[in-house]
Amino acid sequence: MKLSEMKPGERARVTAVAEGNACARLGALGVVAGATVECLYCHPSGDPVAYRVGETVVAMRRKTAARITVELL
Repeated sequence: MKLSEMKPGERARVTAVAEGNACARLGALGVVAGATVECLYCHPSGDPVAYRVGETVVAMRRKTAARITVELL
């Protein structure tokens, strides 16, 4: 499943991050294979979405989150 499909309150483990310009930036924020993420909040308009990655809260657009593959815990 894609990170962008998660609902608030769900937890997952990152299995893959698509290559591209955002890959290095996401890695610097801790979004790497094996990291645990939790969906915290989704803006009513759909973007952005807030995720907890480790001890960091990251807000990203669904377009970016769709590049990240996760498995629910």
